[in-house]
Amino acid sequence: MWKMIIGQALYQISATFTLHFAGPRFLPSYPEAEMRSLIFNMFVWLQIFNQYNNRRLDNRLNIFVGIHRNWYFIGLNVVMVGRPFVVAYRPCARLAGRVVEKLRSKRWKSENERSEVASDGSGSDVGRGKSPVQTIRVTGDVEKGLL
Repeated sequence: MWKMIIGQALYQISATFTLHFAGPRFLPSYPEAEMRSLIFNMFVWLQIFNQYNNRRLDNRLNIFVGIHRNWYFIGLNVVMVGRPFVVAYRPCARLAGRVVEKLRSKRWKSENERSEVASDGSGSDVGRGKSPVQTIRVTGDVEKGLL
């Protein structure tokens, strides 16, 4: 068992670091965003193959024995195979970018400057009854369905 764990860990680390650090050298036509997406998908697929390899903890090579009887494994495998596609192609993938952009807007900066004046100058509202989530104002984009 320890041989399989160490072997898979070394393979995953070397493959991920090779693609991350040397990937732009042997794949120069890919932009950085696509390269990061490629690295993420490679890591996810390495985890899926690791899931299959971990079905057998002994030294036998047939890892597919009884795979059709394990419904939890099949369900988890469907979720793990579908997850990278959902992350890459879902329509709400831009939601995180919009939220970050709203946090960087002038309105957010002016609110932060006002809270710095109201607080002790550190700009932190911790311990003043406010959480970081409470300081974010939701604009009309939610009602309009734009966010």
